[in-house]
Amino acid sequence: MGVEGTVQAGMAPLPLIPLQLVLRALDDLHVIARAAAELPDVEARLTERVDALEDRASEAVERLDAVQDTAAGATAAAQALQRRAAEAVDVASGLDTLDDRLSRLLQVAERIEDGLPLVEQLQTTVTDLSRATTTLAAAVEPLQPASERLGRIVERLPGGAPRRSH
Repeated sequence: MGVEGTVQAGMAPLPLIPLQLVLRALDDLHVIARAAAELPDVEARLTERVDALEDRASEAVERLDAVQDTAAGATAAAQALQRRAAEAVDVASGLDTLDDRLSRLLQVAERIEDGLPLVEQLQTTVTDLSRATTTLAAAVEPLQPASERLGRIVERLPGGAPRRSH
């Protein structure tokens, strides 16, 4: 008999599996193992991106809060100036004072107008960040079950990671 038909004493005969199938299975296991090895790097990169997006979103929110505070203060100042301007019109002797107050009101209005592009830019940035976060969450979420299954497969491989208790 040839090598294929020999059976050692004390061992049950193994079914004969074509070598090509065994090699294909080993290649497939190798591909799965390589993909599993790359998962932590992929997760780290995605986590880093999400963290960066969260940081940018937080900064944008802080800037928007500051702009809102400034706008609220400017609105209050404009309302106060408007009340004072109405009083000044009633008093003819205070025309010089009225002119100064109106000049300051115009300066505040110009500052508000100068700040509007920043508010619009911040709004666009926050909208973009929101879309990017939603897209990123949608891309990462389906990977979770596959990652868990792949981890269980790797744990079953000979020489794989030791099993963890859940």
